[in-house]
Amino acid sequence: MPAMSTRRFIVTAAFVAALVSVVILNVRASGSVARAGETIHLSEVAHASGIDFVHQRATLDPKIANIAPHVGALGACVSVADVNNDGWPDLYFTTSRFGAPNALYLNQKDGTFRDIAVDAGVAFVNRPGEGVSMGAVWGDYDNDGYEDLLVYKWGYVQLFHNLGNGHFEDVTEQAGLKRWMNSNGAVWFDFDRDGLLDLYVTGYFRSDIDFWHLKNTRIMQQSWEFASNGGKNLLFKNLGNGHFTDVTDSLGVGSTRWTLAAAAADFNDDGWPDLYLANDYGPEELFLNHEGKHFELARAGLEDDSKSGMAVTLGDVYNRGRLDAFITNISERGFLFQGNNLRINFLKELGRFDEVATGVVADAGWAWGARFGDLNNDGLLDLVIANGFISADSGRDYWYAMSKIAGAQSNIFEDAKNWPAIGTASLSGYERSRLLLNRGQAGFVDVAEQAGVTDRLDGRAVAMADLFNTGSLDVIIAN
Repeated sequence: MPAMSTRRFIVTAAFVAALVSVVILNVRASGSVARAGETIHLSEVAHASGIDFVHQRATLDPKIANIAPHVGALGACVSVADVNNDGWPDLYFTTSRFGAPNALYLNQKDGTFRDIAVDAGVAFVNRPGEGVSMGAVWGDYDNDGYEDLLVYKWGYVQLFHNLGNGHFEDVTEQAGLKRWMNSNGAVWFDFDRDGLLDLYVTGYFRSDIDFWHLKNTRIMQQSWEFASNGGKNLLFKNLGNGHFTDVTDSLGVGSTRWTLAAAAADFNDDGWPDLYLANDYGPEELFLNHEGKHFELARAGLEDDSKSGMAVTLGDVYNRGRLDAFITNISERGFLFQGNNLRINFLKELGRFDEVATGVVADAGWAWGARFGDLNNDGLLDLVIANGFISADSGRDYWYAMSKIAGAQSNIFEDAKNWPAIGTASLSGYERSRLLLNRGQAGFVDVAEQAGVTDRLDGRAVAMADLFNTGSLDVIIAN
């Protein structure tokens, strides 16, 4: 097993004194853009806050033991919701090993959190025959005023109805959502504007793959640049009676391009929410919503730019009144430099996004989760990027071995048994998270090290919230 196969979660928060065990953003001056390192300081406070959650990797079928560290290096996620409507944000963490519980940390309003997942009924979702967690999203699907929980998995997705009394009820089957999907992302949005949240769940690996009982090992992508043999994304319409129905095919959003993340927003200002997909092994996709009746795969300057989309986060980067998109990708100098994408929204004027990422925005190593947020309260959106893939034996590097399989024919690398064994090798490991301060027209500057972000953990997901109601955003990174 690779060294450091489990990763602690890092909580970062603004205006919090330096503590131990978690990274905390401490904004020392706000309201103006100062020089690098002068406005933000980070300290670790997870342990002091009562958060000791550790992600555990999935154990998979021995048939793919040669690349198990590669395939299984997913599933660390954090999501934020005020589950009891007390005005304080709470945190839900996922893990990916059978029997290991997920955690729901209730904010105690005094700088600490308490795990209530077992009592709440949302802890034990990682079970043989049902699959393991890859992440979670919150949304009030029944409009009762309480945020409900959707856990997407390699296996059956699960929907938990928030009863409003500290307990959740698993309503997956009665809601019509019990689908085996091998998903790595989901988003709630009201695509038809009927006042009910609908659900889009991404497929990554094909839905006929059971990672614990593999029929064969032909489970990988058939192309490094334009793969289309991934799992099918599904759109479920909320019928308003506790039930959902699959409308994927009729609306035209069933992409099979190895989607790792999805975001929903009105990108072309027509009043209807669209879908933006970050796809692995291929270009991103933008589906424009035509009045809730069907979606159109738009040619928006994305279709020929093939990379390895890991995550997508949205924000109005230059305060123009438009949502732009930041997509993380892979960069390892000497082997592969894709660069992250910062796509500025010119859909109304030019019918496209313009890619403008350079310097520290483009190069963040093997980047995963990312999030925009105004960390120093100067009116400009800053950017936090989590990165690093597999931190194991730093003296052994898997990049050369992977470059050999990448040069093979598709019928070779599509079969996992043909991949060189990873063993204890590292793959873009021991990378430092990025904290990019937005200086407006002067661009972004990485102030992570000056601010105290020095950990070398394998980051996967980023969330932001004002955890302690201080008026400043805090940052949570799942590793």
